[in-house]
Amino acid sequence: MTIIEALDRTDALVPNGYSVHDKIRWLSLLDGIISRDIHMTHEDAPMKEPISYTDDTSLDTVLLVPHPHDELYVYFLASRIHYSNEEYPKYNNALIMYNSLYSKFAASYNSLHTPVGGKIKYF
Repeated sequence: MTIIEALDRTDALVPNGYSVHDKIRWLSLLDGIISRDIHMTHEDAPMKEPISYTDDTSLDTVLLVPHPHDELYVYFLASRIHYSNEEYPKYNNALIMYNSLYSKFAASYNSLHTPVGGKIKYF
C-alpha cells in the first residue's frame, strides 16, 4: 500500500477535515515504530534508521507493511481521526482492528526473520 492509497481508503471510510500533512505525520509515526520495533530487531533489517516521512515524501511511497496486513494503516489513521474528534467508541473500535492487524503482522514477520542475536547456542 502506498501513502496515497492509505489516505484515499481512510478518507473514503472516515470522512474528515484533517490535512494530508497531519495524516502523513501519523503514517510517519507508525512506520517509524514498525521500522524500529520490528524490522531493526532482526538480522536482515532493510534499514539502519527508523523510517520518517515528510511533506516532501512522494505520495507513491510504499509503506512498510505488505498485504495482507496493510489494512492496519487505514485503521491506524481512522483511530487517530476518531481520537482527535473525541469520538471514543469509534476510536476504540478502530484501535482494536489496528492492534489485531499489527499483532498478526509482527508475528508473521518474526516467524520469517531471524532476530538479532537470535541464534541458539548449545553448551
